[in-house]
Amino acid sequence: MPYLPTVPPEEATGEVKDMYDKDLAQHGYVANYTRAFSVRPDVETVWLALKDAITSSMDPRLYELATVAAATGINPATAAWCTDESSRPSTTRPALSCASRQRTPAMR
Repeated sequence: MPYLPTVPPEEATGEVKDMYDKDLAQHGYVANYTRAFSVRPDVETVWLALKDAITSSMDPRLYELATVAAATGINPATAAWCTDESSRPSTTRPALSCASRQRTPAMR
């Protein structure tokens, strides 16, 4: 059960259905962050613009490393999937290798 109220995919209409359909076409599933925006699709548009502005000049591997570090800092148990290459959905970016997962002094 989600912590936030969301619109189930089978009940989605209009802009929310478009958001879900886009995720399904890109990933094969509806991402949890998309579901979180389902009650306020207008916020998703602004969030994506902010994310794109921040990450547009960032190396994709640095972005991924920062995401894993932040998730690990929040809750190491739930962040384990980020670094488990066998359980990750396939993406166009390579998964972090074991060597790149070593913690640096700044991450400790």
